Amino acid sequence: MLAFYLSELETKDDKEKFEQIYLSYGKEMFAIANRILRDRESAEDAVQDAFVRIMRNLDKIQDIYSKRTANYIRVIVKNRALQIYKQYRRREVTVEDYHFFLEVPDSFQDVEGQFERKEQADILAGMVLSLPDKYREVLYLYYYNELPYAQIAGILDTTEVNVRQIARRARKILEERLTKEKSEKAKLEKEKILKKQISGNKNEWEGILSTHSRQFL
Repeated sequence: MLAFYLSELETKDDKEKFEQIYLSYGKEMFAIANRILRDRESAEDAVQDAFVRIMRNLDKIQDIYSKRTANYIRVIVKNRALQIYKQYRRREVTVEDYHFFLEVPDSFQDVEGQFERKEQADILAGMVLSLPDKYREVLYLYYYNELPYAQIAGILDTTEVNVRQIARRARKILEERLTKEKSEKAKLEKEKILKKQISGNKNEWEGILSTHSRQFL
């Protein structure tokens, strides 16, 4: 791709400047885009689009290695990645999309302490998928994409306060459902143990009765 970009530039100075930008920031730009999109191809598209914009605004960049330039480039690729995310945010989601809950929030640890990690992911993912869209999307952007509330508000066209309220309600719903899940599982385990004990006692009594019956014969 570098050769393509360079072919679009006219002067030697512009080519050298762009090449230095490409080599210095390319990996970081991809990391930023991939953190938001979690898809290699989409992240690469975001980076390519960002480089096109940088190329068209090359005159705005004076010091390639300055903090101002670094921030400028990060903003460009982040904004493009968010635009792509907004275009595809309504795609069909699956349980696997929510396996980021393998690393469950601290508030869930006590509730799920007895579950295996894979089981935690499946249970939480299923519960998240059952939430209304607005709850599910906020959790996805916050925990999976690791975006701050202010940025999520921009993506969803709402306020940061509203995003925080949605996240708080979503967590409360999940905690309540997880507590119920734990209670129901514990009840089932007790029933299994009780049935096993009853079955064992039944066999024991049958053995005793059989012994006594032989004694009377």
